[in-house]
Amino acid sequence: YIASWNTLYVYDVAVPQIPVYITHINITNYGSLSALHAKGDYLYISTSNGLLILSIISPQSPTVLGYYHSRDGYLFNKATTDGNFVYLPGSGALDVIDVSDPNSPHLVNSFSRFWVARSVSIAEDFINVACANGIFANQWVGDSLITKGIYTDGGNFDANKIITRGSWSYVAWESEGLVILKNDNLSDVSDENVLPNAIELYQNYPNPFNPTTNITYVIARSEATRQSIGVTVQLKVYDILGREVATLVNKKQSPGKYSVQFDAGSASGGLPSGVYFYTLRAGDFVQTRKMVLLK
Repeated sequence: YIASWNTLYVYDVAVPQIPVYITHINITNYGSLSALHAKGDYLYISTSNGLLILSIISPQSPTVLGYYHSRDGYLFNKATTDGNFVYLPGSGALDVIDVSDPNSPHLVNSFSRFWVARSVSIAEDFINVACANGIFANQWVGDSLITKGIYTDGGNFDANKIITRGSWSYVAWESEGLVILKNDNLSDVSDENVLPNAIELYQNYPNPFNPTTNITYVIARSEATRQSIGVTVQLKVYDILGREVATLVNKKQSPGKYSVQFDAGSASGGLPSGVYFYTLRAGDFVQTRKMVLLK
């Protein structure tokens, strides 16, 4: 099965060297198709807006069963199944969905602390999440998903894909290539330690985008006093000529992790395709990054 925009293609790969095209079906009204996960008689398709479930009892004729709509304008990555539940990583959060009735999937919980969640791997009772701010090892405690350890490679973020086998995790890391982790090397964390010690502005996601994208940044605490001291934050978007086209944030914020959606369709009456820049100002900190609007 291959997903491309709004079309699902079916190939027979009984002879791997000679894949044979069988059919394709157009799937509309669910957002763009982005990633597939087949399990048993079901095909789970992550879309730009949520999760689509198809029956593949007849592999040549996939049939839409149910759809979970999360948030418009987000890009969801490959889903991972665990019994009656699906972990759906996306640019806004990690959603946990009950799929015990594939005709009526529904949200169980959503965790926004995973910025740009990209991949989930399940090993025994650990739920490992790869995201833009590192690798998070989590365990369920009642109805809460508690983070037991974090690995950030010394501050080099952008983990893309994680696969866990036994006591080892294999991570495709944007800045480092392949990183192999021994699971007991994940550092224990407490709520206090989750507060960031530095201000940081991350690359928007998706990029290029049309018409919405998400911008994530962190505001630091005071390292000397370990206090949560707020700061006035401005996040603005400019065109290639330096003209301001949007103000996304202009207020005092406490230390923490924030994600803001930028909609080029509503900014300044609608922006044309091109290169744009977004700038974060927080106290004496100033950082600018580039993004591309591609219609």
